Amino acid sequence: MFRPVVNKQCNWRSHIIEELIKFDKYPQRDLKRLRQIIEQIFQDLKISVVTPSYNQGHFINETLDSVISQHYSDLDLIVIDGGSTDASVDTIKKYDKHISYWISEPDRGQSHAINKGFEKCSGEIVAWLNSDDLYSPNTLNRVREVFSAHPELDFIHAESVLFNDKGDLPSRSFNPAFYSAQLLGGLPTPQPSFFFKKELLDKVGPLNENLHYGMDYDFFLRIALAGNGRFYPEYWSKYRIHADSKTETSQLKFASDWNAVFCGLFKSAKPNQLIQQWSAYGFDVNTELVYDAHKVQPEDLQLAVGFALYHQAVFHNQAGKTKDAVKLLNHLKNDFPKVFKHFEVGRYYHKLKLKSLFS
Repeated sequence: MFRPVVNKQCNWRSHIIEELIKFDKYPQRDLKRLRQIIEQIFQDLKISVVTPSYNQGHFINETLDSVISQHYSDLDLIVIDGGSTDASVDTIKKYDKHISYWISEPDRGQSHAINKGFEKCSGEIVAWLNSDDLYSPNTLNRVREVFSAHPELDFIHAESVLFNDKGDLPSRSFNPAFYSAQLLGGLPTPQPSFFFKKELLDKVGPLNENLHYGMDYDFFLRIALAGNGRFYPEYWSKYRIHADSKTETSQLKFASDWNAVFCGLFKSAKPNQLIQQWSAYGFDVNTELVYDAHKVQPEDLQLAVGFALYHQAVFHNQAGKTKDAVKLLNHLKNDFPKVFKHFEVGRYYHKLKLKSLFS
């Protein structure tokens, strides 16, 4: 049912209901039914936000503030701490009245923590926000607005501002013209700006705990293959880059996990020529991952190779493998000019070529 955006804290609902009841030309039974319908219309969608945490005491306060300051009236906030030894637990306790459920105990890592949180979710919409990232103001109301206006959507996503201790950083832009190919070839927008229906989560299952650096790519690939989604050119979150984040310290591990996911998609879709092409680029195509890829269009999968190449080039460059990154960008430039042009990597490419001469 369509649910317009209305703040439950205002008195519009009761005012409208009381005004409608004044119309005595309606039978009492019809007025009772009308009241029930209006109550449904003005009901919020419950949103569950899972925050995994481990020794992020210097960030988690800001993260929880960004969620609570949304002033969302039907928030299901769940915090899963992995037995932190810093000030994290003390910080979490300060927010106890705003949190639906929290626990601090050893776990098997980030994916396990998020899965534990998923099991506690009671909302119709679900997301996770790592304990060093932030929501932009009014994000949850905007998410509610979109899902209410478009009940046919199973997941939605938007842009995220990258930032560090010096301020905001430049970030690439998602292009809806290559929507499917970008979803197939890697995370098209950062994970904090993804929101999905609980029923879709129940359908695709939890995060793969064997993928420590590609679990979000794997998860949102399964989401994309199973559901109907839409991108919004807005900024719904802030993605923190810092010295201790996995994004900064483990680029080649990201490259390995993302390669395994992409090869699993290839093999599931069975385009042998693309598997051979990917292997010719120097990638290991052995993987045990399997996906329901029967609906994937060949042209989208072909373009997805280009997007996957781009991600691999970025991973290798950030890991200090500049010459390898240049080789991958050469393949991208020659074999996928549309993708090369889309990402506007020309300046980046020439910068890396120059850098490789001195490395």
